[in-house]
Amino acid sequence: MRKMKNMKIGKKLMVSYGIIIIFYIITVIVSLFGVYNVSKSLDVFYNKAFTASYTAGNLRASVQRIGRTVLSIATEGVNVDRQVQLDEIDEILGDMDTNLTMLKEQMPDNDLVNQLREALKDQKQPREAVIEALKNGNDEEAISLYGSDYEPKAEKTRECLEEITAYSKVNAEKYLDRGHEVRKQMTAVILVLSILILMITVALCLYITKEITEPVSEVREAAKNLAEGKLQVRLKYQSEDELGELADSFRETISALNDYVSAVEAGLLAVGNGKLNYHPETAFKGDFVALGDAMEQITGLLNRAIMQIACTADQVAGGSEQVANGAQILSQGATEQAGSMEELAANINEISDSVKSNANDAVMTSKKVDEVSRLVTRSSDEMKAMVQAILEIRENSSAIGGIVKEIEDIAFQTNILALNASVEAARAGEAGRGFSVVASEVRHLAAKTREASGMMARLAAQTTEKVDGGTEAADKTARALDLVVKGTEVIGTMVDRISGASVRQADSIIQIRQSMEMVSEIVQGNSATAEESAASSEELSAQAQVLKKLVEEFELS
Repeated sequence: MRKMKNMKIGKKLMVSYGIIIIFYIITVIVSLFGVYNVSKSLDVFYNKAFTASYTAGNLRASVQRIGRTVLSIATEGVNVDRQVQLDEIDEILGDMDTNLTMLKEQMPDNDLVNQLREALKDQKQPREAVIEALKNGNDEEAISLYGSDYEPKAEKTRECLEEITAYSKVNAEKYLDRGHEVRKQMTAVILVLSILILMITVALCLYITKEITEPVSEVREAAKNLAEGKLQVRLKYQSEDELGELADSFRETISALNDYVSAVEAGLLAVGNGKLNYHPETAFKGDFVALGDAMEQITGLLNRAIMQIACTADQVAGGSEQVANGAQILSQGATEQAGSMEELAANINEISDSVKSNANDAVMTSKKVDEVSRLVTRSSDEMKAMVQAILEIRENSSAIGGIVKEIEDIAFQTNILALNASVEAARAGEAGRGFSVVASEVRHLAAKTREASGMMARLAAQTTEKVDGGTEAADKTARALDLVVKGTEVIGTMVDRISGASVRQADSIIQIRQSMEMVSEIVQGNSATAEESAASSEELSAQAQVLKKLVEEFELS
């Protein structure tokens, strides 16, 4: 077991599986051997006992068939085909010779077979005599020979066959019992081997499981303790397999961690005792080199920091005196600043009043500009309405021109009709004189109408020209009003900005005044603080001396 314990895990598993496979092969071989013995017993049973009994039965049946055939030929006479029956007897005799030969092979060196052979030999002569009589047609002689000579010999043959059958039965039972015995023996052997293999397999499984789980559990427990910060861990497992190597590596890890922790602890204690020139004796390896470097950096950093603190303490001691002197000067300057701030506050109040007045004026101006903008916008809208009315007048003047042209056409046609009427009146003579006067008046009216329409056309043309001029002037006026509206809007926006800026300036002046008051208070506070700083600087100088004494207690490199 010690030797197996030191084996590699893979080799342990291979040996265990090899043992199990060897026992499995032994079981298979034993099973095959048992099957072979049972098969051999069955072969002997079939080829000897069973086949001999079967052959003896065939011989006995052949003897009985010969007797029945002989009696059938002798008793039935001419009603039977003798030759067929005799050929059948010859065939039966051939089968008997074959079965006898088989029986000799199945039961060699057996007295019963020899007795059967002698009995068959003894009945051969009587049988041939009976058959000869039947061939000759002497049926009564054949029956007589059958009863006196053949039947006693045949009975003796049957008795021999019965003895052989009984012997074969006993022999078959013996072989059968032997087969049962072999089966029981092989079953017992296989059962014992199976139990033995099962026990060995279970033992190997338990052993392998124990050899794997126990060291793994021990290493796991050690790792758990290590994770909890417990470095005083002991691993008892010793072996040359992979788990033993793992345990050895774990022990080395624990030892290295103990060394590192001890080194860190010693370094921290040294730093705590003021020894800033400490250097660890343990050599850090791998990723722990960074830990050693960090300790070196910490001690170096503290060393430099303490040295700087010492230098700073000296500087603070010297600087505190300067601060005290500066505080005196600052106190005097703060007093002078307070007077200046009061004068500045008075000037800012005057500026604030002026800015408020400007802001109020800007607000009033903004309101006036808004009113002017609304009036200009309204005038622009009315001018646009006037332009639209002028455009409508222009359209109406154009329509009047068309109407005047129609009137001229009517006057022209009326004049033509009047001329035609005068011509007709002249043709009518005295009777048409009155009509001629009327036609002359009509022509005169047509001429006046034409003159009036021409005058109206000229007036319409003049009206159109005037309307065009008025439209152009109205357009210019409307555009000018639009520019005025836009200008007033820009002026309004600028005035609003000025008003807002004035208001913001007023607010800013108020804030400045408040700030000046705060500055005045701060200046007064600075004066008091300067006095306090002078006292504090003296205290700081004393504390700097104490700090220098504390720094001198450290051991620096």
